[in-house]
Amino acid sequence: MTVPIKPTGLENSTPFPLHLTRREIVRHISMVFSGSAVAQGVTALALLAIARRLGVAHYGQYAACYTLASFASIIFHLGLDSWLLREGGRTPERLGKLSGSVLVIRGLGGTLWLVGMTILALLLNSTGEIYRQHLPAGVLILSSLVVWLDCLLASVLTTFRAALRNQVGSPIEAGIDMLWLVIAVALITTGEQRAEAYLASRAMVLLLGLAISTGLLRNFVRLQPDRKTIWQIVREAPPFTSADFLTWSLARLDVLVVTFTLGTQSVGLYSPAVSLVSALFLVPYAVYGVMVPVLSRLYPTNPRQMHLTTLRMLLLLSVIGLGLAVLTTLGAPLVITALGKNFGETMVILRILSILLIFKCPNMGVAALIVVTGKQAKRVGVQVAAVLFNLIFNLAVVYRFGIRGVAVVYVLSELLLLMGYSWVAWRK
Repeated sequence: MTVPIKPTGLENSTPFPLHLTRREIVRHISMVFSGSAVAQGVTALALLAIARRLGVAHYGQYAACYTLASFASIIFHLGLDSWLLREGGRTPERLGKLSGSVLVIRGLGGTLWLVGMTILALLLNSTGEIYRQHLPAGVLILSSLVVWLDCLLASVLTTFRAALRNQVGSPIEAGIDMLWLVIAVALITTGEQRAEAYLASRAMVLLLGLAISTGLLRNFVRLQPDRKTIWQIVREAPPFTSADFLTWSLARLDVLVVTFTLGTQSVGLYSPAVSLVSALFLVPYAVYGVMVPVLSRLYPTNPRQMHLTTLRMLLLLSVIGLGLAVLTTLGAPLVITALGKNFGETMVILRILSILLIFKCPNMGVAALIVVTGKQAKRVGVQVAAVLFNLIFNLAVVYRFGIRGVAVVYVLSELLLLMGYSWVAWRK
């Protein structure tokens, strides 16, 4: 099977492939997956090692600060990764302007955001002991820096994916996290017990990765931010911003609820399970990252082929989700062995959250279809319902059933999201 790409008139000058066979699509998915798998795998190992070194309470501070910074980053993040994948797939000849404009928005906006987060951290720590205990200023400021740099790097890696140059972007993604694992292990062997040290090392590695990846990107894409494209992004961003914010809220609202109701001790038990399951999301995200630009090119030119490709994608993701759920359940005892006996409750949470993968994987496929067909605004309504469900039921169960109840609510929220997404995508 060959997936035809609509000619742009730049066939001889554009660096982007104009025809993709099924084998090439699979190859790109494999490259994205392998890079993400290594990156997420070594990141998970690093977080496990750091959690073991810091202990439940201090790792709870680390997780709470990073979660809060990630939550607030939507102000400059704007959910533009999905937008860049779609627009880069539709008009590859404009990718330089699209990517350059996204980097300008996130660079300038993120700088102002980082100043604001620094002020917020200092204000919170001056108002009471509870904030100094749960959200130490140094940890929150460094967490914000890491989130900003990670967002900038994500823009560059997304550009590689939109250009279907995954043979370059995927090794960079994997190499950055492998380097951080090495540094984290080195810090652990020296007896380092400050969360700030691990965050600072992460920031330095991300900065290095951003410099290298941007330099390599120039071999394929000439970054040309311009005012017209920036205004286009501003006009089209709201549905993507809302969707990204709500997606994040659904994935991290439970950690915030546990932080402010049960405290950092419970967060330290709950967060490692969430982090490990989230690391497995790399598989559906790899498929999503390749298929959005591919389907975006098929949508206006070959709807029948797009329909068949979408069905195959959803079948693949459903099988992957079931397999990951089984592997997570069986591997839970090994995770607890790595963490230590103080994390015994984490195994129960991990097994509950493994069910989440059965719904999350096909969910990403349906989300890709929604993005490509321009139904992003309707997707937001479904997400609002799922987030409200998650928040209300988390608050209803957290004091009675603790972190186990919160984990069950997370699974049910993802199921609700899958049902809603399917209705939006297929009702016509």
